[in-house]
Amino acid sequence: MMGFSDRVVVIGLLFILALALGGPLRAHGVGVDGDGADWTGTPTVQGGYDPQAGEWGWRASDPSYLLQEFRVTGDNLYLYCLVKLADVRTARGEGAPLLQIAVDTDQQPNSGQAVFPGFTPTRLAPGPANWERLIRTAFGAGRDIPAILDPNLTDLATRDDLVILSPQRRTVEMRVRWAALGVAPPTRLRLTVALFSADRRDNVLPEGSPALAFVKGSPGLAADRLDAYAEVAFRAGGDAVPPPEPLRLGRWEIPVPERLRDPLLYGALAGVLLIALGVLLKLRGRPRSWWWG
Repeated sequence: MMGFSDRVVVIGLLFILALALGGPLRAHGVGVDGDGADWTGTPTVQGGYDPQAGEWGWRASDPSYLLQEFRVTGDNLYLYCLVKLADVRTARGEGAPLLQIAVDTDQQPNSGQAVFPGFTPTRLAPGPANWERLIRTAFGAGRDIPAILDPNLTDLATRDDLVILSPQRRTVEMRVRWAALGVAPPTRLRLTVALFSADRRDNVLPEGSPALAFVKGSPGLAADRLDAYAEVAFRAGGDAVPPPEPLRLGRWEIPVPERLRDPLLYGALAGVLLIALGVLLKLRGRPRSWWWG
């Protein structure tokens, strides 16, 4: 018959197992097919989080603006993006949409690049969101694997990275490995999203043209020095959620890392303590009456 200490150990193990099985279910996850049905959040004109959906989303205030929506979320393996366009005249080859997403992974003003490749005068404004990675679609060349460039313009993409354009739905849906971005959730990114027209080599068409539209932009707004970035926080499971408020003690504010706010961490600690208690009781050989006093 199983003793009391053995039961404590088993309860602790079951507790940790339940947390391990339940943890990944929190991640959003997206089937990248251009459909957009997996995106359940509500984007806003200002841009913001939908905590229930685990998404950050923005939409244009003008229905004629070429870039209508941008949404982002993630899971343990991938960063996911959804872009809705006002019009798609060409899906492949010359004139296809060219999306470039500048990803600032460290929020350090003196690191990274500011240029958008492809012979365009459009750049990032100096400082606030220089990119360590740049994601570029490749519809001009007819490819469904996006380029993921580091500051030396080395492409880090593999077949696991995917981007799908749906001309009927006017959507671009993509997934990019966190490993290719050089970070993993929990993390915070600054994303600057710009839309161009592509030639067959995925340079800007016509050469020397500025961005046609960008996230947080509007008709008539200049697109030569972009400072309209989206700052998005991702929790440990990958969902986009508002960053945690600092712990306030009187006049002091103490920043607490997102990992330390995860209930699963404390659940796992409780399981470990139960196991340790069961082992200790077994080693001491105390009767059940000793524990209950």
